[in-house]
Parts: sequence; structure tokens; C-alpha cells
Amino acid sequence: MSLMRPLLAFGLRAVEKRHLSRVAGPEEVRASFARKTRIFFGPSRQVTVTPCDLGGVSALEVDLLRAAREGASDGPVVLYVHGGGFVFGSARTHAGMAAEIARRTGYPVYLPDYRLAPEHPFPAALEDLRAAWEAVAAEGRPVFLGGDSAGGGLVLALLAELAEQGAAMPSQSFVFSPVTDLRFTALSIRTNARSEQVFPAARSDELAQLYLDGADPSNPRISPRFAVFPGVTPVHFFVAETEIMRDDTLAAVAQMRALGGCVTLERAGDLPHAWPFFARYLPEARRTLDRLASRLRPAP
Repeated sequence: MSLMRPLLAFGLRAVEKRHLSRVAGPEEVRASFARKTRIFFGPSRQVTVTPCDLGGVSALEVDLLRAAREGASDGPVVLYVHGGGFVFGSARTHAGMAAEIARRTGYPVYLPDYRLAPEHPFPAALEDLRAAWEAVAAEGRPVFLGGDSAGGGLVLALLAELAEQGAAMPSQSFVFSPVTDLRFTALSIRTNARSEQVFPAARSDELAQLYLDGADPSNPRISPRFAVFPGVTPVHFFVAETEIMRDDTLAAVAQMRALGGCVTLERAGDLPHAWPFFARYLPEARRTLDRLASRLRPAP
């Protein structure tokens, strides 16, 4: 265990988790998160961050500086879907995270700015991700699809949609602490309410309703825990033992394996929800990203 792990855990539980339990609404949490990520989690100087368009969806391309790039311009890319409970976060807040992935893989990372709830409830975010996916896939390059938290849930929902339609699939996918069931009824929602470092469990239903806007949370396009994945390409799951999303993630892994999917699962200890986001400060997060990068290779 690194020295930073307990320090970060204490700070998150004492400050961020309390803040999220009191924050008034989406506008306040968006502004706060944008400000904090700009100060503490901005991308390194080893990358360029360039606005772009993916199928009509505004996005950022995070790439290594040209002098540091290895490989051809038609090589693999990563399409990364930011988290934020479907109501906050953006391509800009996760550019630092994308930079960590780009540095380790050498691949450019695209971050779509999908529409957020409650202004744009389900299915707006998934529709935007599908448009971004089709734009990237149309280039004919190997694509790795990844996301964290709500973004991880969107990744799984898109994978199920692509699989069911027999559409082009990513080479591999990866999800950090994915939101897989918006019913929020799993046992760990209660048993890990105190150990969870970031998100207050008491607000999970409120968050879900902002995204659902009356839709059925058992819809597989909303809760991929209930989806089927015929012929899905490999998916790597990451979840911490002490987070409230643990059991929903494990249920999604079991579901995918039962249906014949190629799945890997990494279960960490007392780490924050979507801990790779903290790679700048947390050695455990850097090691997780190192292991992930070693797996992300195009199919032969």
C-alpha cells in the first residue's frame, strides 16, 4: 500500500464525499468539478489537446506531442467516455485522464462531450456515444473503447447495442467502476455506504431519476447489467472492493461470462471509485493503467 492511498482516502471521504452529499444541483456540481479538475488534474505538457468533431458531437483529441509519437497515423485510437453520474463531467475534465492513457499506449484518445442530464435525459448520452463511435470506427483504424463510472455504463450499453445489431466492434473495451444498474438495489450500495470514498449512497436514487426522467431502469440500454452481448470482443472490468458500485459490476461480469463473453476482472482494495482518474497522485492508479496499457493491443 502506498503512503498516498490512505491520505487520498481520508481527503476524499472528508471533503469530496461530504460536498457531494450537500451540493444543491447539477450546475453547482458541474462548476465545482470543472474547477477542481482544472487545478489538480489537467493534462501534462507531453500531450496536445485539440477540439474536434465526432459525428456531430463535440470532442477533444488528446495525443502525444508529435516529437514523442511512435507509430503510424493510421494506428490504433482510444475512444474514452467520461464519468460524472450522467449529469456532470466533460471531455475537458477528463483530458488529464486521457493523457495518462495516451502516454502509456502511444495512441491518441478521443473524448466525446455527450449531452448531460437532466437537460438531456436518456437516451441522449447513448445516442451521442453511438454517433462518436461510428465516426471513429469509419476511419478503419483499430479502436479501443473505455470509460469510467457512468461513462463505463455507457460503454457497456453501446457494446450490447453493437453486438445485438452485428455492427463493427472495438478491438477491446475497458471500464473503471462502471454504473451497470440504475435501480441501485445491490447489497454493496448499503454495506459499502461508509467505506465508499467518493459518492454518497443516499443520493444514488436522486441521481438516477435525473437521467431516467421516467424511463424504466431495467431497460438494458440504461442498465447493461441486463443486456446480452452476442459475439462481444474482450472487455476488462476494474472495481474497488469498498465502493458502492462493486456488486453491480460483479453482476455485470457474471452476466457477460455466462453469455460466453471474454472478460477480465481486476478487484482492487480500498481505492476510490474510478481510481485510475487519480493517477497523478496515486501509485496504485498508475500501476492499474500500466497493466491496462499492456493489454491494449490490436487483434492480429
